[in-house]
Amino acid sequence: MNEQAGRGSPARQLRGAYAAGARATVAALTMSASLAVLKIGAGIIGDSYALVADGVESVLDLFSGLLVLGGLKVSTAEPDARYPYGRGKAEPLVAMAVATMLMLAALGIAVGAAREIVAPQDAPAPFTLIVLRSEEHTSELQSRPHI
Repeated sequence: MNEQAGRGSPARQLRGAYAAGARATVAALTMSASLAVLKIGAGIIGDSYALVADGVESVLDLFSGLLVLGGLKVSTAEPDARYPYGRGKAEPLVAMAVATMLMLAALGIAVGAAREIVAPQDAPAPFTLIVLRSEEHTSELQSRPHI
């Protein structure tokens, strides 16, 4: 990885990787925010606990994306006197925070679902299925490899 090979310095490569990661994360954050509002709103209006839970998961995607963005920024900071080897360990710490957040959310959703089983509710409004299917279609499109 030398300058003559046309790849630039490691610091320049790291800044480029951060910029690419930041763009992808901002796009994902925008999508997660939109989906969260749509799903939570439709779930409340349509009386669908599953759709509200799915919306909460989108909110968690939003928060985890913000954490990832912050972790990328911290991990690409230049070494200084306090951290002479840089802050590359910020990424695993962010990953642990995101995993913990997701586990707590899963526990909360499981408790809520158990309560719904014990005290059954009316069937959700039919339009909630359309919202759920359109969200699945959006997720499917996002997971396709980009060429």
